Amino acid sequence: PLLTVILYEVSKFTENYWYILLIIPIGIVVIIQCMKLSPRTRYHLDYMKIKIPIVKLLTYNKLLALFAEQLRLLVTAGITIDRSFDVTADVMGNEVFKRAILKAKSEIVAGQKISDALSAQNVFPPLLIRMVAIGESSGNLDQQFKFLATHYYKLVDDFSDKVGKMIEPVLIISLGCLMGLMVAGVLLPMYDVFTKLAG
Repeated sequence: PLLTVILYEVSKFTENYWYILLIIPIGIVVIIQCMKLSPRTRYHLDYMKIKIPIVKLLTYNKLLALFAEQLRLLVTAGITIDRSFDVTADVMGNEVFKRAILKAKSEIVAGQKISDALSAQNVFPPLLIRMVAIGESSGNLDQQFKFLATHYYKLVDDFSDKVGKMIEPVLIISLGCLMGLMVAGVLLPMYDVFTKLAG
């Protein structure tokens, strides 16, 4: 049967060329790491991380949470805003956010409001900018950053839970199909033999 032939050929290929299955993923990782050495390429890769729809829901919100949490800690500790932005930019781990934060810092130093400087970068969402503006006018920036950090971390946790619940049945079905194919690959030849003997 065709199914048995396919399973046999796949098994034979895996046995004879197992090293290719190792080289391909390792090669992909090495290529990506080499690409990251270029600042321009690293920027574009980081940009994709916060723009690709599904990836964005996790990566983008996680970066926003990190941004808000870092500034909360620094502002609460009495660190100046410009220095707080410098420190935060260095820990973001994303070139798009890093550049946006440093540009915003330059505008703040030049006399812009924090909320206006962040808004000009086209990276930060309206909610974050609105809450920062409230913090500026009320003098409780640290509380607004705390609210934002909690909000975005919750979004990350909720999304992770949803993905986990979606992946679980998919994995079960996939494993079931795989086991079914393997069993069929073994039983079909036996069925053919018994049919011929009976005939």
